[in-house]
Amino acid sequence: MLDKVHAGQKAIEPAFLQRAVDLSLRPNVQGPLSKLNPRERKITALVARGMRNRDIGAELGIGEGTVKVYLHAIYQKLGIENRTELALLAVNEQDG
Repeated sequence: MLDKVHAGQKAIEPAFLQRAVDLSLRPNVQGPLSKLNPRERKITALVARGMRNRDIGAELGIGEGTVKVYLHAIYQKLGIENRTELALLAVNEQDG
């Protein structure tokens, strides 16, 4: 490969370069919630339904504090600050 580059040729085959360009230009078909694991998605869905942390915990068989820990992780992953933003993201993703 270095011989090719030294001779002025491309080190990467044109087909691979085209594939990389095609992938980079394709719009992101996955929504922001795709970053979440299944448990986080379930909690997000329950938040979107208007449930409180205590009720979410009861529904999932986990403590209210554990729900808070999950929510903090979800907020970090999505770059948001509160459950209202989370609910809006969830509703928008369902509509899209």
